[in-house]
Amino acid sequence: MTGEPIEVQAEDSVLITVPIEAAFKFVSEPETMVDAITPLEAHWDAQGELALGSVHRCEIKIAGRVLHIETRVAVLEPPTRLVMEMQGGLSGEQSFTLSEEAGDARLNLVFKYWVPASWPSYYREEPTRTRFAETLVAQTLANIQAALEEGHAIRDRG
Repeated sequence: MTGEPIEVQAEDSVLITVPIEAAFKFVSEPETMVDAITPLEAHWDAQGELALGSVHRCEIKIAGRVLHIETRVAVLEPPTRLVMEMQGGLSGEQSFTLSEEAGDARLNLVFKYWVPASWPSYYREEPTRTRFAETLVAQTLANIQAALEEGHAIRDRG
């Protein structure tokens, strides 16, 4: 496998029936975010709330490999924007943008990364690389929505 890394980007959004502050808190706390982040197996060493410039380590399993990634909080603007830069086994950026719609939270996720030249061609060629990124974004948003709405409903009943 030779060649340069290939840039891949996917974007999607979801309307979540919780206040914008609750949605932002969820995506900015590693303890709650790690289980919802993607359909991949991921482990973070972060604890507590994220801070601008803070660095955290993550291990994910993808493409039959264990990747060690360092994330840095590049933008932190509660309750509307969070950007995490990734370096290491996978380089890229996750950008969460929130807006309020009739009291609910619209969460937009842009996931951009570079497929390493060493990865199998299956992950580097179209349409696989785009579908894979789109699936990661869609599943992450669905997981966040389910976790927030289910938790909100439980609090409302309690």
